[in-house]
Amino acid sequence: NYFTGQLPVSLSNASQLKFIGFEFNNFSGPVPPNLGRLTALERLALDENELENMEGDDFSFIASLTNCSKLSILDLGANRFKGHWPTSIVNLSSRLEFLSISENQISGRLPDGIGNLIGLTTLNLYHDFLTGEIPNSIGRLEKLNGLWLHYNQFSGTIPSSIGNLTQLLYLYLDGNNLEGEIPLSLRNCRHLVEVNISYNNIIGSIPKEVLSSTIIIFDFSGNFLSGLLPLELGNMTNLISLVLSHNRLSGQIPSTLGNCLMMEELYMQDNLFMGSIPSSFSALKSLHYLDLSRNNFSGQIPKYLQNFTLLQHLNLSFNKFVGEVPYEGVFGNASAVSVLGNQRLCGGIQNLGLPPCKVQGLKKNNRRSKRKAPSMLQIQEPFPKISFAELSQATNDFSSANLIGEGSFGSVY
Repeated sequence: NYFTGQLPVSLSNASQLKFIGFEFNNFSGPVPPNLGRLTALERLALDENELENMEGDDFSFIASLTNCSKLSILDLGANRFKGHWPTSIVNLSSRLEFLSISENQISGRLPDGIGNLIGLTTLNLYHDFLTGEIPNSIGRLEKLNGLWLHYNQFSGTIPSSIGNLTQLLYLYLDGNNLEGEIPLSLRNCRHLVEVNISYNNIIGSIPKEVLSSTIIIFDFSGNFLSGLLPLELGNMTNLISLVLSHNRLSGQIPSTLGNCLMMEELYMQDNLFMGSIPSSFSALKSLHYLDLSRNNFSGQIPKYLQNFTLLQHLNLSFNKFVGEVPYEGVFGNASAVSVLGNQRLCGGIQNLGLPPCKVQGLKKNNRRSKRKAPSMLQIQEPFPKISFAELSQATNDFSSANLIGEGSFGSVY
């Protein structure tokens, strides 16, 4: 609603209250400090207001809530609370299931005592100014389904005790200063649906053990990950979004990734990948966004990409692709496709600004063919008109096995 003003101190006189819900209004000022008198209180939802703690007030209202032994939901998110993490939170009821202080200006360290809240299923502390290491005691919260700690200033390594959270569905640690490697204990979280550790300082490779088939969103972008992609990526058959951009990953894309038939978003830009786009990608017809830019990919752009009717954005720029750019599908919209920085591409629609495809400067490949070069008389004879479909069939879809030679403007089959 549009309620304004302060919450009345007399609220605590309603001694039988079990549920207080003032969220999504414009209430301001402090929270009454005597809410602890409401011993029957089970849910207190004050999120999305303009509430704040006065200068010098160390969250006295939270200290009073320790008297509410039945409290199961405490939502203080998206207000104007500031200052150090209120230490009295760790003394709240062990029945507390939902705790959110996100989107405020809370600073300081997360205390070891957070592990006392063993009833928690959801912990929302994102978009604050929390610092220090994530305490190992987080592993005591074995009922957690969701852990949202993103966009703070946490440092140190991801605690191995996170592997104790076997019921975890949502793990968001992105936008911090975490370092070290991905803990192998994460493999114990076999029910993960969304995992995001992007934009930290994580090093090492992606362990194959953490690639669960239940994951639908997997974002490890903006780190310092290196090495090859595990073949086990193909086991993530429910994957919808895979984001590995801005790392130091290398090698070829495993063909097993073509098993992820539900994938809608694939971002692999700004890495050290090489080789061609695997033919198994032809099965990824659910793709909406594909970004392979700023790598070392080579070979021809697969023709099947023009048949992806759902593809809205395709970025293949700054690689080493060669040959003709397709004309149909997403390739017919210059604002939806980018092939900049590939010096040996030709064709495509006019707005892409590529040179036309033609054979010139043929370099004979004696290992593939012992045929004599055509005479000038033969070259001057009229060329027969052949359809693209006939060319594709005759060359087995432009297979490298039928390659005669390569020139500065393309390949000859």
